Amino acid sequence: MPYSRWQALALELITALSLILSSNMTEHFWGQLALRYVDKYPGEIAAAIIREQGDRSSGTWFAENSAAAHVLQACVEKTLRTYGTLSSRIFLPESGRIC
Repeated sequence: MPYSRWQALALELITALSLILSSNMTEHFWGQLALRYVDKYPGEIAAAIIREQGDRSSGTWFAENSAAAHVLQACVEKTLRTYGTLSSRIFLPESGRIC
């Protein structure tokens, strides 16, 4: 199986409802897998966690009480680092212009 198919499978597992809401060792392994892909897919992973946080049809679940909190924090930090790097390259503070 080509590497890109493995990545697609990993992202499918990371964003799966049942795994995001899992507990015990499944939650632990989900978190470890998700953290490995935060650098590549921070938006997709964060969106999946937030989607499940907002969905009350499967019961009450709070991201802050799970491995998802740590993963979500890593996604936010990655996004902020990326934005900071990009903004420093395209925004000229002295002129207030974007180049």
